[in-house]
Amino acid sequence: MGQTEISSNQIRNIREEDLDFSDVTTGNASTLKHGLAPKLLNDSAKFLGSDGVWDNVNIADVPNLQANLDGKSPTTHNHNLNDLTEKSYNNLTDKPTIPTNLDSLTDVVITTPSTGQVLKFNGTTWENATGGSNNISTNITLLVNGTDNVSLLYFTTIQTALNYLNGKSIDTGVTVTIQLADGVHSFASPITIDHPQGKQIIIAGTNTYTTTFSNTYSVTGSAGAYSVTFVVNAVTNISVGDYIDTRGSSINTTTIKGIWKVTAVDTVNKRITLFISTSRGAPTTGATTGTITIYKSIISFTGCDGFIVKTAIDFSKLIIAGDLTSTKKGIYVRNLGFITNTSTFGISAFNYGIYLESAGCALNNIMISGCISGASAYYGVYATNDSIGSITSSYFSGNYNAIYIIHSSSLYCTSAIIIGGQTGVTVSKWSYANVYGWTKNTASDASPAAETLGNVQSYINSVA
Repeated sequence: MGQTEISSNQIRNIREEDLDFSDVTTGNASTLKHGLAPKLLNDSAKFLGSDGVWDNVNIADVPNLQANLDGKSPTTHNHNLNDLTEKSYNNLTDKPTIPTNLDSLTDVVITTPSTGQVLKFNGTTWENATGGSNNISTNITLLVNGTDNVSLLYFTTIQTALNYLNGKSIDTGVTVTIQLADGVHSFASPITIDHPQGKQIIIAGTNTYTTTFSNTYSVTGSAGAYSVTFVVNAVTNISVGDYIDTRGSSINTTTIKGIWKVTAVDTVNKRITLFISTSRGAPTTGATTGTITIYKSIISFTGCDGFIVKTAIDFSKLIIAGDLTSTKKGIYVRNLGFITNTSTFGISAFNYGIYLESAGCALNNIMISGCISGASAYYGVYATNDSIGSITSSYFSGNYNAIYIIHSSSLYCTSAIIIGGQTGVTVSKWSYANVYGWTKNTASDASPAAETLGNVQSYINSVA
């Protein structure tokens, strides 16, 4: 059969669908001519070589590839750290600074650490502090010195020290002392005591000092408001604002004995001036001997009650002072509250020095002075509504009413010294007072008269 020639126009008109490929290699490209690609193998591991053969790629087939890869590591692999030649942290560049102690951290403040302390967060920084639980198992002292440093148990005020104790349980037999630095601690609102173990908390002053009288130099003023200047052996440790216990004086025993505020100090002539509120005779000048005690820790309240005691508290070596604001109470003990004292303390210049309402006390050798303002009804101690307690061997001086007991209440005030006021002891409405061993010098010592039933079934006992 003869060949059929195909014109160039016919070739140009051949379409893709006119082609009929078969599984033959006649038209494949070779090293001598162009042509078709070999049939695909459906094997992703094969590659078409320049010789027209499907084959695997070997590293040797790529010029210089082996040489370039020699000495290189795979992109993902593991090495033992000790196999590294520069394994030291110090050989790293741009490395961070690793803190060597806790105090190097910007939010940690470590001050005088001791064994057993823990870190506690104060809202801003972490500080070292005593204990890691809410139980206080050993005796501790909280120092009120105007400094806020919980880690050292330093506090700015009595209230912040009490706040620290909130939520903490004080183990049986353990005592917490809130110790006041010397000076006047001033408040314009009352301090509430409501800790469940309040009977194990003592609020205490730090220092007391002594010196001696040599003379009562001058007396000015009038009943209830005398300014008395004394010559003393030394004025060291005496400052304006301190309070002086004058019970050791040898003269004016019914007029100047008590706890009185220092209003002036003359260091050149060794004189001190006290405000004395006796209303039972005027102090006189002249030779005076005896020892006086200087109290340096003063809690001063302006226009408000002092302490409101709902549970219990103990006081020691301090003075609680008011400003004679009407109705205000130095220590207001209520609703089964109870107060005690470890050592002598004093109360001065309140409408009510101590006010017991359905409450109690066990006090010994305390001083209540200056609860007087003209002819007003001011009281050293006022007990009402089934209150009961003891205030033994204590001084009540310069108070308008020293002791007032009413509404089924009872107080034992044996060996009390009641001087320089208008009324000594009053009981009323089914109440009772025991004042055995008392010393008294007031305008009216007792109502009703001792050993006499009166004032609605009330009685004052003054015999053994």
